[in-house]
Amino acid sequence: MSVRDITKDLNKLDKQLDALDDALKPLLKALNESASSMLLLDRAKLFTLANYALETLIFAGLRVDGADAMDHPVFKTELMRVKQYFAKIEAVEKPAEAEAATSQQQQPAVRLNTEAATRMIKHGLSDDAALKTKLAEQVAKEKAKAFMRSLGSAKRPLTKDDEPSATPVAAATSQSTNSKTIGDGGELSSGSGVKTKKSKTRSNER
Repeated sequence: MSVRDITKDLNKLDKQLDALDDALKPLLKALNESASSMLLLDRAKLFTLANYALETLIFAGLRVDGADAMDHPVFKTELMRVKQYFAKIEAVEKPAEAEAATSQQQQPAVRLNTEAATRMIKHGLSDDAALKTKLAEQVAKEKAKAFMRSLGSAKRPLTKDDEPSATPVAAATSQSTNSKTIGDGGELSSGSGVKTKKSKTRSNER
């Protein structure tokens, strides 16, 4: 039985390893040197990705060896911890969306049953007549205030056309004053031509 020549495959693998070595050179040196010139968020991403890559390689090695990798501490502890770091980084990048998603997952939706609350309040107030009367008065006052506000908003605002004009009255007064004149004999004459004698007070004759 002849053996197949794998020289070409080995040469291809050697070239691929050289390319991989060139691509991994920045990561093979100390991460502190690579991350020294990065921003804080980019540095956190680099450390998290490097940790995730190492844990994934260990997980793959366990699967190749036939071990139960799902129950191994690498998966149950380390990979879960790295996923939490990814969630924290995403929360920094998108704070509003992450906060809404976290609160929705952690806190169940709370809804107020208004009908049940009303029944409980009425049942609690049924034994206290004074408090029940006071509450009814307060509700009536609030309804009256709301009614008055609705009436006030329904009224049409007063415009300039609705305001009474004082011009005709002033013109009539001016016309009446100008139409009256005093004659030479002390007689008061109106615009219609009717003359009236002006009342005079005379002293007693000697």
